[in-house]
Amino acid sequence: MGHRRGLFFMLVLIVFTVFYAEVRGLLLYLGVIPLSLLSSPWYLIFHLCVRFLLPLALWLALFKEKIKQHLPHMRLGTSNIIYIFFISILIQPAMMFVSFFTSVIFRVQNDVPVLLESLFGTNPLWLVILAAAVTPGIVEEVVFRGYIQSVYRRRGFWIMLFMNGFLFGIMHLNAHQFLYTFLMGILFAYMVYATRSIRAGIISHFAVNASQITLAYAALQATEYLEATEDFNIDGALDYLADLDAELVTMVVMLGMVAFIVISASVGAVFLFRAFVKHNRKRASEYDALHINEETHTDVVPLSTRDRLIDAALILVIVVLYVFIVFVAR
Repeated sequence: MGHRRGLFFMLVLIVFTVFYAEVRGLLLYLGVIPLSLLSSPWYLIFHLCVRFLLPLALWLALFKEKIKQHLPHMRLGTSNIIYIFFISILIQPAMMFVSFFTSVIFRVQNDVPVLLESLFGTNPLWLVILAAAVTPGIVEEVVFRGYIQSVYRRRGFWIMLFMNGFLFGIMHLNAHQFLYTFLMGILFAYMVYATRSIRAGIISHFAVNASQITLAYAALQATEYLEATEDFNIDGALDYLADLDAELVTMVVMLGMVAFIVISASVGAVFLFRAFVKHNRKRASEYDALHINEETHTDVVPLSTRDRLIDAALILVIVVLYVFIVFVAR
C-alpha cells in the first residue's frame, strides 16, 4: 500500500537522525568541528537540510519519484494568507499552555529555548529567523505536509490528519514537544488539505516559529535592559514581594491574565478558522474538478485485516524506537 511508504520512511528518517547525531557528536568530541559551530544559524540551516531533505531525496530516488508530485500547488490568494497568518498567531497562547502542561508531566527540558538562546548570541534577529523559522517552515512542510500527507491521502481524511500530526510529533524526538507539535501538525495538515497548497503549511509554520523567536528575542532584550538598569533589581523586587507575603496574590493575578489571554486568543482563532474553512470549500471543489485526472484527492482505499496488522506493527516499532531514544538513550 502506498501509505505504508510513509511509515517506512519515518523509520528511515528516525534512524538516519540518530546516526547523524552520533556522527556529529563524535566529530565534536574529536575536535574535528568546533563546539561553537552549533550556535551558528548557518549550521542550523545545513543541519535541517541534511536531516530531512537528504533522506527524502534518497527515498524518492529509490522509488523513482519526484517531489513535485507530492506537493499540492493551488494558488492561495490574499484572503487565505491573512487567515492563515492570524490563525497561526492566535493559537499560540493555547499551544504555550499545552507546552507548560507537558513540561509538568514529563519533567523533560524543551530544547527550543536553549537553542534560541545560543543562536541569539552575536547573530542578528533576521538571521535567526531565517535559520529557525524560514528553513524549517520549508523543509519540514515539504517532508510532512508534502510527502507524508500525499502518501496518506487515500487512507481517509481523519487518518491522514492524525498520522500527519502523530509522525510530526514523533519526529521532534522530545517528550515535552510531542503534544503541541502533534496538534500543530494536524493544523498544518488541514490547512494544506483545505487550500490544496503546500504554501499554506509553509506560511503557518513560518508564522508560528517567527513569532516565537521574536517574542523570545524581545524578552531577552528586556531582561538584559532591566538587569543593566541601576534603579531596578530583580532580586530586590522578589524579596519585596516576599516581605509583603504577596506571592499567592501575584500568582492568582498572573494565572488570571494567562487564562484570559489563552481563552480570548483561542476564541478568535476558532472564529477565523471557521471563516477559513468556509472560504476554501468552494475553491477546493473547483480545483478538484479541474485536476481530477491527477488523483490529488482520490477515494479511500479499504484495508484488509492483514494490512491493518502490518500498519499497527510498523506504528508500534516507531513508538518503541521513539520511547527508547527519548527516555532511554538520552
